[in-house]
This record gives sequence, C-alpha cells and structure tokens, in this order.
Amino acid sequence: MYFKTNDPSVIAAVENLKTEKSALNAETTKFVNYFGAKRGVFESSGLIMRFVGLIFDSPKTDKLLWTCQDKQSMAQRPRSPGKKPSKDLAALWESWNAHKPSTKPDAEQVLKAMGADWSITFIGGLKWFDIDGFVYAECQNPLAECMTEIYGSEFLAAHKKFEESNRLKNGNG
Repeated sequence: MYFKTNDPSVIAAVENLKTEKSALNAETTKFVNYFGAKRGVFESSGLIMRFVGLIFDSPKTDKLLWTCQDKQSMAQRPRSPGKKPSKDLAALWESWNAHKPSTKPDAEQVLKAMGADWSITFIGGLKWFDIDGFVYAECQNPLAECMTEIYGSEFLAAHKKFEESNRLKNGNG
C-alpha cells in the first residue's frame, strides 16, 4: 500500500526529526574535531539514532585508555573506567562525557503522526520519505486517515524525484 500526506502534524514530526538529526550532526562534528578524529559512528535501532564512538586516521594504541577498534564499525571509545580508574583514564572519560553528542533523533514521532508504531517495522516494514511538502509512505498495513492511499506509480515517481534530489544535494550529480 502506498500513501501520501501534507497533514501539518506529520510534516511537523518530519521537520522535528530533521532538526534532531542536524543537531546530532553538529554535536558530532564538534566532538570529532575536539578529539582529532576522522569521523563519528552511530548506531540505530531503526527508530532512535545514537552516537557510539570515533574513527581515527591512526587508531589509538594506548590500551590502558582506549578500546581496540570495533571489528565492524572500526570505532573506538575510552576503556571502561572500572572501580578505580587511573587519573588519565578518569580525565579522558570526563572529557568524553563533557563533549559527546547527546541528541538522539527519534523517528517514532513520525510513525505516531502517520498512525503507526514501531511494531509495524517488524511486521511488514515501512518506508517513508518527504519531498515537495508531502510525506510518502509504503506500508503493508493501513495508516491514519491523514495518510491518503495513492497508486504505486505516484509513489515511485515521487521516490525517484526524492533520490535524485538527495543525489544532487550530496554532490553526486
């Protein structure tokens, strides 16, 4: 099933999520620069995105202060401080906690506005995007009344336009 809406509550939820993601990106940029890292690494539950570590050009090798690189993400973070951390590790953790990104963008607000919840992502999946003042969704289940059912051809045309817009925004056009 395909849907679209320009309902103010759905648009507001999408815009709020975008604001939260922008805030997380800004916080992460400051954090990455503070530690002289290459980039930050995020983890997502599908709904909530959170910051988990840093990738360095040259991995940190002080095993008393830093974890080994994660095998999948290559991220590192300070070692667990334990009950009696060294002064250096305590100082690293203090600095880490004082500067690490705290914003956690939450997509559940968008799902609620569309008349869905997290369980729908497991049952039949939900794909959504926004372009030209509308939010489009593909879902196996009916959504709220504010979500108007549309033909697949309209959804696919809007999705193609959305992907092209993102490609151009990201400098790949």
